Amino acid sequence: MKPGQLWPAAMIAVLALTVIANFAVLRLAHDPDAAIVEPDAYPKAVAWDSTAARRDASDALGWTAVATIGAIEGAGQAARAAVRVTIVDHDGLPIDGARVTVEAIHNREIRRPSAALAGQGAGAYEAPMPLSRAGMWELRVHADRAAAHFTTSVRADAPRSAP
Repeated sequence: MKPGQLWPAAMIAVLALTVIANFAVLRLAHDPDAAIVEPDAYPKAVAWDSTAARRDASDALGWTAVATIGAIEGAGQAARAAVRVTIVDHDGLPIDGARVTVEAIHNREIRRPSAALAGQGAGAYEAPMPLSRAGMWELRVHADRAAAHFTTSVRADAPRSAP
């Protein structure tokens, strides 16, 4: 084959690779397990100054939160795991009597389950949540007690359920 006859085959190969790459990108874009986008990102960006002020006020409280996630029980939409958050003040004293809510975010999950946690005493709050995947979850914790508003983000690992 002469060198002048190779260019049509090269052009066809380049076009075929482009089509294959486009289909691969299209498939990745429609993958339900792809990276998750922050909902309502624009309004959150516009309100950044007030969000930062609330975060600073929350940090000034000196409260800290520790979260644990129990083993996932069930499968599919019926899967559940117990989420427990313990909140203490800067002296390590438990924060009781707060209204605590949690939003759970997994990097491979489209749903963002949330729940109000019930007080268990000693600064602990707990509730079952519809968590269907094992692995690392980001828990966005919000606690209100009287005029104090505490918000933080903690990470907790959800273990696989026993076989």
